[in-house]
Amino acid sequence: MTKFRILNDMFLNIIAATVPIVVLQILVFPNVANHISESSYGLLIAIYSLINIIPGTIGTTLNNIRLLHSNKYSENNYVGDFMILVFIGSVLNIIAISIGTVIIEGGFNISNSLIVIAISIFALLHDYLMVEFRIKLNYKLILLDRLIVSFGYVIGMIIFIFTKNWYFIFLIAHFIGFIFVAFKTSLLKENRIKTPLFSFILKDSFLFLIGAFLLRLTSYADKLLLYPILGGASVAVYYSATILSKMVSLAITPINSVALSYLSKLNEKPKKLFWKVFILGVFVCFIGYFLSIILSGTILEILYPMFVDEAIKYIYITSASTVLHVLGSIIQPFVLKFCSMKFQIVINSVDVFIYTGLSLLLLNTYGLMGFCIGVMISKIIKVIMLLLVYATSKDEMIVLE
Repeated sequence: MTKFRILNDMFLNIIAATVPIVVLQILVFPNVANHISESSYGLLIAIYSLINIIPGTIGTTLNNIRLLHSNKYSENNYVGDFMILVFIGSVLNIIAISIGTVIIEGGFNISNSLIVIAISIFALLHDYLMVEFRIKLNYKLILLDRLIVSFGYVIGMIIFIFTKNWYFIFLIAHFIGFIFVAFKTSLLKENRIKTPLFSFILKDSFLFLIGAFLLRLTSYADKLLLYPILGGASVAVYYSATILSKMVSLAITPINSVALSYLSKLNEKPKKLFWKVFILGVFVCFIGYFLSIILSGTILEILYPMFVDEAIKYIYITSASTVLHVLGSIIQPFVLKFCSMKFQIVINSVDVFIYTGLSLLLLNTYGLMGFCIGVMISKIIKVIMLLLVYATSKDEMIVLE
């Protein structure tokens, strides 16, 4: 594993993450916003967040657990466990996504609910199956997958123009993505049997799921919290205020995916590497913050002229929150690989508690600006907790027991 190979993989993964972001944020979402009301657009963002939280969490959990323990399965020639976990995860996903959709929409609409369930299943399976590319360090196929999903977003947008049903944007993209990885990987063909590692993997998956859910909750819950309290219009303004910084962060965070893939091959805690990566992360986030501040006004004028006057007020705070989130995500793979899984739950539980409590408290006092400040403070505390856990934990990696 040469430094050039690692940097090349990071570059490919950044491009892979950037393409669908650009397609969604620059082409699809602004186009949709021009054809529907502020309230409807706020609903779209809320449903989009729900999809990222529920199937996104379950699929990513299965993906990362398999990646982290792939060597152990290979060493013992074990094949199994994960299709059972996929089935369990799919059932949990259907229940959770159904309840979430009804709550967000304020009632039961059978056609919308069925579409969201289908989207969530395709998203979950896609996110899990992608792990084969990560295990094999095949970032060219990951890039190709992202291009195909982006094409799906465009096709979905065209269908939206004729049907005015924006659910098809997500349905087409996730369906095409699932079909691609289903044909390019062999994981769906695995035996549905338990191995001697099943009990440990089930426990580890459960702990990881809780931590990952709490982590995703703080990434997307802002829209879900604001929607029932302030309505769709405020969600639209808030989302617009975070648009550029989110794009920058989503383009940077694929680095942690590559980092975890390579860290999964290590057997010792890399102290010097951690601090080098942290310092580099601070530098990159610093640049990302000022780029966001400088460019946000112009970008908002082009993409969301209807929201720019309100959204621009929150740019400094929302951009700071986003880059702090990115910095935390850069540290996360090290903590995930070399610290006890219980720390994931403790850190993310404290984060959710502070995030929710502080942001809602300040929301009641200072409105949307108070909410933004509360989110920023919670991100600062999260970074401090991650640093303390990694610096003070024992110098040994997680092993199967």
